[in-house]
Amino acid sequence: MKSIIRTAVVTFLLTVFFPLFAAAHPPANIDIEYDSETGKIAIYIAHFTPNISRHYISKVSVRRNGSVIAEEIFDSQEEAAGRSLRIRAEELETGDTIEVEALCSIYGRKTSGITI
Repeated sequence: MKSIIRTAVVTFLLTVFFPLFAAAHPPANIDIEYDSETGKIAIYIAHFTPNISRHYISKVSVRRNGSVIAEEIFDSQEEAAGRSLRIRAEELETGDTIEVEALCSIYGRKTSGITI
């Protein structure tokens, strides 16, 4: 009897929670471009989602040589394919490394970087 109840509970939990995690995924890709003329970093984060208000890029952190220079927090995603943003970074120099980390609202993160 205990075995049947345990199996039923495990089956129920898997049925309820597995679809939530199966649909969740980290960002697929991060494109980063620095425009020295404007002093801005253009960022595009590929993260497909059919529900932009529940499953979205929730946080983006930008680091220069390991130090945070910008951080953005979001409560939805602007389009189903991903999110784009521009960050002001006027004082970048040749050799600086820029690292962008994107966090999914449900599961996962992706980090990508460039060297100026």
